[in-house]
Amino acid sequence: MAALARLTAVIAIAACATAAGAAYSDADGRLFLNFATAAYCPREKLQPWSCNLDVCKDHPHVNSTVVYEERLNIQSFVAHDMDANVIWVSFRGTSPLSLRDWLDDLDFVKTSYPPCASSGCEVHKGFYESFLAVSSALLEHVRWLHATHPSAP
Repeated sequence: MAALARLTAVIAIAACATAAGAAYSDADGRLFLNFATAAYCPREKLQPWSCNLDVCKDHPHVNSTVVYEERLNIQSFVAHDMDANVIWVSFRGTSPLSLRDWLDDLDFVKTSYPPCASSGCEVHKGFYESFLAVSSALLEHVRWLHATHPSAP
């Protein structure tokens, strides 16, 4: 499952780089992948940034805030890397040990995506509901970090 999450992250990074007209960078891809993988750490290790992953060891000066929604088992985090002065937002995908997550994955109905619904855009209903469940809290933390670190992208 972790391999699938990593592949998905790499594909997403490559797609974003292509859409933005930028060349794909292996170094950036690995960095994005490491921060995406950190979302799978247990909450009690993620909040103090003490998970046993390379990203936590390679980027020790990170302040993170976990945003968790229990009903849907959604885990995400917002973090500021003090050394790079970068704000990160990352979502955990399917938790490999969660039957609820696996059952939710079987419901892959698409729904209209409001920002571009007039163009026929659709999104995986479960992903969108998960995002909506934590988006207010995530945006609140991102806004606070931008106010505190205005030069951080």
